[in-house]
Amino acid sequence: MMFLVYPGPVLYHPDEIVGKSLRILVSNGNPHFFNYPGLLLYLNAALYGLLYLCLRASGFVQGYADFFNLYEMRSFGRIGGLNLNFLWPSFFITATFSL
Repeated sequence: MMFLVYPGPVLYHPDEIVGKSLRILVSNGNPHFFNYPGLLLYLNAALYGLLYLCLRASGFVQGYADFFNLYEMRSFGRIGGLNLNFLWPSFFITATFSL
């Protein structure tokens, strides 16, 4: 709704949050990025970690490099006519906690 009252640019960049959250998964847990609340980063990291485990178990990705390539492409591809965007989990978390 903010775009209805404020015509300026939206300041939230979900791909920036996702990239930082993916970095948490392969580093020591410190995002080294504090422009957004830590809970948002760690919730994204947990959700993308779970997503990685599910995709790895299903054979969709072979390792973290494949998973990161999905982030770079911003898409899982089309499955059953539905275009699955890699950023949807981040959108879900942001929408849930912004209410």
